[in-house]
Amino acid sequence: MAAACEVRIAEQAFVTGRAKNARHTGYIETQIAIDYWNSFPDPAAERRRAYDLQPPRRIGRPEEIGWTAVFLASDEAPFLNAECIVVDGGSRQRSGRPR
Repeated sequence: MAAACEVRIAEQAFVTGRAKNARHTGYIETQIAIDYWNSFPDPAAERRRAYDLQPPRRIGRPEEIGWTAVFLASDEAPFLNAECIVVDGGSRQRSGRPR
């Protein structure tokens, strides 16, 4: 999926002449995730299951995704273009899914 994302944003960057990047995220502790866990008979058990899927044994925080966006928009990333930055605590590598 990341490769398809990179091709699409590279095409957009070429057309507009402006840098384009994207982020792929894992579980992030947002209201959507909380509502999802609460939809199970045992929300605490489902939350623990999600935590256990993450190598750091926790869920990402919204500000961790936000800091990635700040970096991508900053002068610190002037030559970074047509990339999908994976911000998932390492769960993608652990799952064996291709990048």
